[in-house]
Amino acid sequence: MTSVTKVLASTAIAALLIPTFVFAYEGKGEGWTKRFDKQEREDKEEHKEKKNNATSTSVSIIKAAARIQSSADFMTAFSPVLAARIASSSASSTVALTAKLNEFTGGLTSARVEAAAAIAGASQVGSTTSSTTKASLLAQAKLDLKEARGFLNEARKDLFNLISSLWRNR
Repeated sequence: MTSVTKVLASTAIAALLIPTFVFAYEGKGEGWTKRFDKQEREDKEEHKEKKNNATSTSVSIIKAAARIQSSADFMTAFSPVLAARIASSSASSTVALTAKLNEFTGGLTSARVEAAAAIAGASQVGSTTSSTTKASLLAQAKLDLKEARGFLNEARKDLFNLISSLWRNR
């Protein structure tokens, strides 16, 4: 973009925004700002209610764990392709690359297992009535979710290392 075009575009945007600023300062925009502030306060109160509600916490844990499982399933699709590339690579690097592939698949399996444990723990929150039991179930589910994320991140790093190693050994 040339400088002239940039100047013309910014002038047009400024010309469109000037009436908005004028109405806001004259008090004509007060109704909009009051509605916006009211909505913002309602959103904050709703967020506080959700934060205190164990069921919504368990639902968010279940959703996050399901996303981790989906990511792990997606990344598993790379294993056969990588195994074929490793088999066609030079004999000297095959052993090391196979070990990296095993680390990668092991990390994905661990991520899936921990995510399933988080889902199982968070699913039990709704069936119990004791608040201490709910708190302990949520704490364990959060811990499982954290471990699942860690395993998934490690698997991601292993995947990138494996791909870069394959790229170097072409």
